[in-house]
Amino acid sequence: MKYATSNRIALLALVLVVSLGLATAYGTQPAQPPSGPVSGQQEQIITVIGVVLHDARGYFIRGHVPAEVFRITNPNPAMLDGIVKSGQGVRLQVRSMVGDNVAIVSIDGAPY
Repeated sequence: MKYATSNRIALLALVLVVSLGLATAYGTQPAQPPSGPVSGQQEQIITVIGVVLHDARGYFIRGHVPAEVFRITNPNPAMLDGIVKSGQGVRLQVRSMVGDNVAIVSIDGAPY
């Protein structure tokens, strides 16, 4: 009888240790990253000085500073058509998206 009690205690201790080990190993799942910018990239606001263009594919900014072509992902034709027709350079605050895609925040200091 003496050995049966100590075997039960040893078995319970073994079960407890294994249970705690499994709970620790499988209980801590890594958190899912929030949806939004691609991992490693941070959303940032940049200033682009350039000319707004329009063609069959959409609206674009041909930047002079920085010297790059950007695709506008949030076009508002009512606001952009006048700028396109004038051909004048503008200062745009844009939210940088994935690749060369941008979303306009403001044009020449006026909210978009």
